[in-house]
Amino acid sequence: MISAGFVFIIFIIFIVQFSTSTDPCTKTGGLEPNSGTCQCGSETCNSDNGLICYSTHGGGSCRKNDVGAYGYPRPTSGNCVDVDGRVLIGDKAACEAAVSSLGLLRPYQHLATISSTRNPPGCFMEGYDTLRFNALSTSTASCSSYSQYCICITAPVCAHTGGTTNNNEPCLCGTTGCTSVSGYYCNLALNLCALGPPCSNTNGSVTNSGPACRCGSVSCTTSTGLICYSTHGGGSCRKKDVGAYGYPRPATGKCVGGRVLIGDKASCEAAASSLGLSVTTASETDARYSRYRPPGCFMYYDTLYFNTLSTSTTSCSTQSNYCICLAAPVCAHTGGTTVNTNNNEPCLCGTSSCTSVSGYYCHSTYNGCATTPIVACTSTDGSVASDRTCVCGNELCNSANGLICYSTTGGGSCRKNDVGAYGYPRPTSGNCVDVDVDGRKLIGDIASCNAAASSLGLSDTTASETSWSGYPPGCFIYGTTLHFSTLSTSTTSCASTQSNYCICIAASVCDHENGTNENSDKCICGNIVCDYETVGLYCTASENKCHKTPVCAHTEGSLTNANECSCGNTECTSATGLFCYSPHNVCADYANPRKIGAFTAPKCPQGDGLNTSPCVCGDSGVCTGSGADNTGLVCHAETSLCSRPDSCSKTDGLVKNAASCACGSVDCASEEYCRARLNGCSQYAPCSVTNGSNATGGTCACGSVDCAVEEYCHYGTGDWLTQWGLCRNSSDSQLC
Repeated sequence: MISAGFVFIIFIIFIVQFSTSTDPCTKTGGLEPNSGTCQCGSETCNSDNGLICYSTHGGGSCRKNDVGAYGYPRPTSGNCVDVDGRVLIGDKAACEAAVSSLGLLRPYQHLATISSTRNPPGCFMEGYDTLRFNALSTSTASCSSYSQYCICITAPVCAHTGGTTNNNEPCLCGTTGCTSVSGYYCNLALNLCALGPPCSNTNGSVTNSGPACRCGSVSCTTSTGLICYSTHGGGSCRKKDVGAYGYPRPATGKCVGGRVLIGDKASCEAAASSLGLSVTTASETDARYSRYRPPGCFMYYDTLYFNTLSTSTTSCSTQSNYCICLAAPVCAHTGGTTVNTNNNEPCLCGTSSCTSVSGYYCHSTYNGCATTPIVACTSTDGSVASDRTCVCGNELCNSANGLICYSTTGGGSCRKNDVGAYGYPRPTSGNCVDVDVDGRKLIGDIASCNAAASSLGLSDTTASETSWSGYPPGCFIYGTTLHFSTLSTSTTSCASTQSNYCICIAASVCDHENGTNENSDKCICGNIVCDYETVGLYCTASENKCHKTPVCAHTEGSLTNANECSCGNTECTSATGLFCYSPHNVCADYANPRKIGAFTAPKCPQGDGLNTSPCVCGDSGVCTGSGADNTGLVCHAETSLCSRPDSCSKTDGLVKNAASCACGSVDCASEEYCRARLNGCSQYAPCSVTNGSNATGGTCACGSVDCAVEEYCHYGTGDWLTQWGLCRNSSDSQLC
């Protein structure tokens, strides 16, 4: 039997639930706001998220602004298309309109476009205050993946789906929502909304009539221009300059798919003028940041930029509002010898574009255009610069990369400065020492790397040194920054993510390889390169060494050389001295020099006895000097050891020691007196009178000093001046 108390509890719960439930919204078509908090399908509308309710399709949504028969659901999981009547927002402008309608967009916010597989497709809120539009519509990431929620659109299905009739209000066009921003013309076959019907002319030859028309995948309006070109590149609009080409403006990805990079600053400015942009003067990107910006021509906020780093892989959505690409027919003549007339209209030459600025001669093998026929360079030995664009081995030389061609060895290379029989190939894959390319070597030191960059005319000519295995060995460019890796054993490719290209050296094998005759120009010496600027043109191929002077004739150290010469890894000059001992790479102005670490001295004359000055003992012994603070001057050459002599047998200073000996902390020579108490040695016997009462009859030792004839010795008389010994010209020992 149910108790009365239990019934009372159930009644209270019912009353609480009933009293806290939200009334359904009375206006659910999105055409006017509700007067207060209400339930809109699965969502609760209130003053915080808006009182305009739309629940006819898509499960229910609330917004603050812009009445109309549509809504913007905000799922926190799954995807926009998981619920019938709910689809993705198709472009950045429609995303901005949605967040404005929802009351989310603040004046200081910037809605960035991305293209990412880790984020949900379309419009979403990434963080508390971070709005994003993911142009990668194929992304399968959930609305909970690096996202607080998605912003979708819900509306009735478009009544007119052929793309030629205006639906006049928001509607769903396949998987896309048509809005006032995207336009109400629905092409269901393309899942595409537009601001007008298809343009009547799509080959760029005339201006279409307004106010708007669809050009491929974009809408042309009076603000974008009504000259439509959609033959290639997906569609583009411009205001001026009719012709069979276009300037697509992708906000994500790159200039691909019938679109190519604009190749120079002048063409970038011409494109901006044709598009009718407010700014038509391009600024070149700072070389330090080029790799972080998209290549070629792009707009960032209100500034037109041109990035000369064509190898940059940065997307059009990074530090860019959009890129400006070129779309045009493929050049009819691609061998480089016949001009493409095209009514002076652009054409695509491989991955490049031929324009009035670059010229209409196309050589598609090298992705190059020119104003004159592109033929083989007339000079290929690096001796003189060409006067026009030309083919140099497997490279195309032009004003951008230099017109000095060297293709004798190394496959072909171009540079701007410094004529000579050598070249600097710049491979973008493999390594400088690939076996399939003869005559190409690593640049061996940082100074040569800097010289190469200067010769190539690069913006950075001071290399940063590294030894990381993630970099290719030798000289290379990453972004626009010059690097030199001392790790010559690195196997990392020139195509590494940490390198745009390597800089190698190509030259002929040295004519003189024995180190005694100078070569005339850069050359391969064993597995290194000799040059005049850094390592010299004397080659010793057997040792893979280059020198600035010939190899020394005398390298054992006993005889002086007549002229400046190369001694191992060092150079002997008049300043260093011309005695050479090549095993130690040392030169000196005395015979038999030796060098152990930083210690340089002659070979010890006494290999098994006492020497008179610092010297090198045996193979590696360092005799630094006499006394307790040094290693000693007694050399034991067989063991390469230095030591002090044995202790003196007579230490009171009264009797000479016959041989050298250690006297306290000093060493005495043979036939010297040892005064151990004073740590001193003297050649003279002690003075007979030490109280200063009589002059000396001859030179004698007065304590730690030696008094001359007729001087007075004052030693140990109790005065502080005489405690170590004092010699004076009178018997008065006082200083004053």
